[in-house]
Amino acid sequence: MARISKPVNITPETRAAMISVTRSRKAPLNHVNRAKVLLKLSENVHPKTIALSLEISESTVRTLKAKAISLLALDNFPVDQYLNDRPRSGRPPTILLEQQQHILKIACQKPSDHN
Repeated sequence: MARISKPVNITPETRAAMISVTRSRKAPLNHVNRAKVLLKLSENVHPKTIALSLEISESTVRTLKAKAISLLALDNFPVDQYLNDRPRSGRPPTILLEQQQHILKIACQKPSDHN
């Protein structure tokens, strides 16, 4: 017996925001794909069909669906939180922000200013 998947019901405001992202020429590709996945999930399209049409893996679609369902439980769907990745763990930066700014300032000056 096949499992019945949970429907993804989004508000008209969320739908409008996702459509806006998909039509944007400046949005990152991963944001556009995530918006398309959410729109297709709200139309009750099967994850395998979504994966084939967007040329992404089915596991990615299922992960995005789980993320959407967990965020839809909140009162106001956080579109930015859905589109963006969570911060990754890892080693902290070795160059501090002040050091980066100083290097950038030096790089933008003429060489004759440093003699």
